[in-house]
Amino acid sequence: MLGLLTALHLLITPSQACVCLHTPPLRPCRAMQDVQIAFTGRVLSLDNLGDTLRARIRIDEALRGIPSNTQVDVYTSNSSCGISFQTGKAYFIETRRNNIGRLFTGGCGSYSTTIQDATEYIEALRTLNNPQSPVQIFGFATADPTDLRWKPLKATIPTPGIRLQLRSGEQHWESTTNAKGDYAFTGIPPGEFQLTASISGLAETYKHRTFSLTPGQCRDEAFITQPFASISGKLLDAAGNPVPRKPVHISAIPPTSNPQLFQNPASSDDGSFRFDNIPMGAYQLSFNTDQPPDQRDWAGTRNPYPLTISPPITLKNGESVENIEFRLLPIPTRKTIQGLVTTPDGTPAFARVTLFDPGFPPRKAQVDTVRTNSNGRFQLEVQQGRRYLIFAQSGTLPRTQHSGLIPHIFDSDTPLHLILSNDVLRINCKECLEYEVWESPLWKDRPPQ
Repeated sequence: MLGLLTALHLLITPSQACVCLHTPPLRPCRAMQDVQIAFTGRVLSLDNLGDTLRARIRIDEALRGIPSNTQVDVYTSNSSCGISFQTGKAYFIETRRNNIGRLFTGGCGSYSTTIQDATEYIEALRTLNNPQSPVQIFGFATADPTDLRWKPLKATIPTPGIRLQLRSGEQHWESTTNAKGDYAFTGIPPGEFQLTASISGLAETYKHRTFSLTPGQCRDEAFITQPFASISGKLLDAAGNPVPRKPVHISAIPPTSNPQLFQNPASSDDGSFRFDNIPMGAYQLSFNTDQPPDQRDWAGTRNPYPLTISPPITLKNGESVENIEFRLLPIPTRKTIQGLVTTPDGTPAFARVTLFDPGFPPRKAQVDTVRTNSNGRFQLEVQQGRRYLIFAQSGTLPRTQHSGLIPHIFDSDTPLHLILSNDVLRINCKECLEYEVWESPLWKDRPPQ
């Protein structure tokens, strides 16, 4: 779970547009609970400081974290991510102090806006400031576990008719989800609460929530109405050592449907991984599903582990499966192979030599790329006994010579001899085009050896 994400933003330069990816807005009472400094006020003057704009603002109503009846300087970006302040106009300002103590507002997720557009935010803060204010609890019931991927917002597959009971001391209240799966408790005195949803087929732990609320606060609680559980364990190499910081994949075994995950988790430093909110059914874990073993990345490092698939894992009765030891297959023996690239008359050629794994789709099959030295020689590291495609190319389109894609199993120490074509305009190689060998490598090719 990624928790609450109000906005993801990229601030490129002051002259470029602000690009924000927004999730649906929170209710005002929830949005204002975590605000540090907020007030209403009128802009007295503006100073353009280049990348930033400074607004001198007279505070009319202090709502959170700042004294009343004062004047403050508020800074904002001079790009489209900033607030377009106008002298003499009244605003609601939600702000924070930056690393040099200045009040700064704007950017993705900012609640600062004109006073006319902020009435709900202002009222929510006034309610939070009133020690006599009641609290609110709201949420939804859904049959889709992926609705809990973000902070709960709405039910994709609503479950109406779920009865909920809220208790605080000797008091209790009841509510039922409507056709949209929504429920709400309003006008409730602050305190400590136990919320229970009457959902059959779920483990007791998933039906109960415990929390406390102070005056004016609100809380959103979502419930999944179909059984779900977790799968967790450790990613280990063949010798039983943890494999850290590597992605683990999960897939369903038909007729179970694949779980809708935001992303596959990476193992932690001790190899631990965890999948949450997985519906009941049969699954299998897999590792290194989309890249060849020993593929070299931009940093020059390799992922040596072969494709590994776990035995089936079955979730039933809402019970989680934990402490799995997902052990990877042994790393095959590596060997260094030598080679020579020449033109048809035997002249050593300066060329780029690329290694592909035909067991993967062409666009993901590139394992490594090297360049020949001045004598036309190169060397590559391969897994012994594994089938590869090897390709040599000199020049770029449209003036290029190449060897074609040559299948080879490296089970001996015999050096390779790759011969480039006679025709410097040769591009008649459909398979080469599928493997996109005419394009730049997916990573930086290494210098001659």
